[in-house]
Parts: sequence; structure tokens; C-alpha cells
Amino acid sequence: MKKYGMKKAILFLALFAFPLSQAQAQAPAPQVSIERQPTSSLDVFPKLPPSTFCTKENLIGMWKLLMVYEVPSGHEIKVYTYNPLQFYVFNSDSRYGRYESVLHAITLSDVKKIALSQISNTQQYTLNQSGILYFYKDRIAVDSMACFIVAGNSGPFLSGQLLLMPPKKSTRGRMVKVYQKMFPEFESQQPPVNLPAKAE
Repeated sequence: MKKYGMKKAILFLALFAFPLSQAQAQAPAPQVSIERQPTSSLDVFPKLPPSTFCTKENLIGMWKLLMVYEVPSGHEIKVYTYNPLQFYVFNSDSRYGRYESVLHAITLSDVKKIALSQISNTQQYTLNQSGILYFYKDRIAVDSMACFIVAGNSGPFLSGQLLLMPPKKSTRGRMVKVYQKMFPEFESQQPPVNLPAKAE
């Protein structure tokens, strides 16, 4: 009885296991459709263009945010989604102002006036030789970004655009903000302002 049970088991395996393995080898792999989220720079991050380090001379002016590339998608994309109208104004006296809002009926001249009205001695910036742009508030560094000027048209980028991105290895992913200069004549309209002496 025991031998009969063993033979039956072997016969069962011979009849069913071999054809099954043969069918598996010949059958194409199942196609699974998965909705992907951006997880690597190959998904949405563009090839960066030839660029030069920012200098104070080419940074001065008013800049409008055109696009944010962030992989994986995170905080900066959310901010841009809620407030797509974003501007920086950099003065020749190392002060800066910002304007950030939802889209609504407002002229660029009004944006410029509002951004300029927010510039104060408490908001200052500085650039080092490696193009790292430091933002200060009340003499305390609150942010830093690698700062580049696009040197030639390449892909989605145009010559003269401003690129701001986190310094190397400061974030898990990759991010670049693309700005276009507005009101070029604004550069020559900024009289120097004497800042108060630094507290020792």
C-alpha cells in the first residue's frame, strides 16, 4: 500500500510538473501596467546646459520663476503649484526682495513695486567665488543655492537664464529652479544704499 502511494505521487509529478514547467518557459511574461511617479533624474530632470557661475553684476535685477524641476517631486513643486507667480529682486547694495503669489490680475510693474517695497536691510545676499548664493535675514543665513547663468541655448534652457539649485549633496534628490530676467533697465535704476555697520 505504501509502495502504491509512492508510485502514484511520482506519476502525478511526472504528468503535471513537466508540462507546467514547459508551458511557463514558453509563455510570455505578463504585462503589468503600473502608474509611475518620477523617481530618478532619467524621468523628468533635464540635461543641464553650459553655464557660468553667477556674479553680482549679472545677478542684479528682477527675475521671474519659469519652471521647477524636482526629482523626486517634493516641497518645491508643491510651493510652485500653489504659488506659481514668484519673483526675486536683487539690488546692487546686496539686498534682495521676493514676491510670491497665486496667479491673479496684476501687472509686472505692480509686482516690481511690491517686491521692491519688501526689500529691507534685514534681507541681504552674498555670492562666493564658487557661485554659491547665500540668503540672510537679520544677519543669519537662512538659505543657500548654487547659482548659474545659462551660457547658451540648450534644450528647454535659454541663454541668460538664471539657475538656482541646492548645493551638492545637500538634498536626497535633484532640483533646479529656472528664472528669466525682467526689466533689464531695472539694473541701472538702483542707487547704492549705505547699510548700517555690522555689529561686532
